Amino acid sequence: MATDPVTLAAIADTGAVLDVLAAFAGRIDFTASVAANTAANGAVDLTAVAGLSLLGDIAAVQADLAALVADPASLATSLVSVIQGFQGSGIDFRDLSDAASGIVWASQNPPDGLYAAAITANRAALAFLLQVQGLVEAVRAATAATYDSQNAALAMRDDLSGRLDAVILLDTTSRPLRATLDALRVALVEDINVRAAALDSLVTVTPTKVMPALVLAEMLYDDPTMAADICARNAVAHPGFVPPGPLTVLAPTGPGVAP
Repeated sequence: MATDPVTLAAIADTGAVLDVLAAFAGRIDFTASVAANTAANGAVDLTAVAGLSLLGDIAAVQADLAALVADPASLATSLVSVIQGFQGSGIDFRDLSDAASGIVWASQNPPDGLYAAAITANRAALAFLLQVQGLVEAVRAATAATYDSQNAALAMRDDLSGRLDAVILLDTTSRPLRATLDALRVALVEDINVRAAALDSLVTVTPTKVMPALVLAEMLYDDPTMAADICARNAVAHPGFVPPGPLTVLAPTGPGVAP
């Protein structure tokens, strides 16, 4: 069906993008999702397990590449659908977006000769699609996420906002896309600002001696149940022996006493 060099290169290079997506699908840890979607009788609701159909979806696009590359809009829709399929799987979409800069292209590399410009342009379009859609899904995930501190929420806001700004500057041809991405950035900032305002911030405390986490939690929060949070945030090996030195903890909301 496809015989010209540009089309053959597009098939090969789109396959390289699918290889990147397949590698990310291979990173998914399904254990927690399967456990969460297992009924009392032991049956698993496979339709509710995030990311379970991804490899099949990728294979379906791969099998139809010859037809899809002849219709760029359909190809883009298919790739976007695969990327969206990672929602809820635990994959960090920022990593997926970053992978756009490291694709190993399957066709002639570097391209040269009569078809060089077309092949290079196609590659750039594929990489940009992966980069942008990865960020779009990262924003979607960020606005649905639960944050354990104001610091974590604001760090996500700043990181994604900066990434969107960088992509907007990269796109010099599509004013509607730039406007859409800028609107997405504004919505992200507004959403996280509102939710961050209701969260506790993180502070650093520095115990001068070894003490049990229960004692430290009582001193800081008048609440010994916060011991688990202190240990988790600081990778404390044993809750009975919190070492001296700087610790990252939630800011005390009551009359906490610095150790």
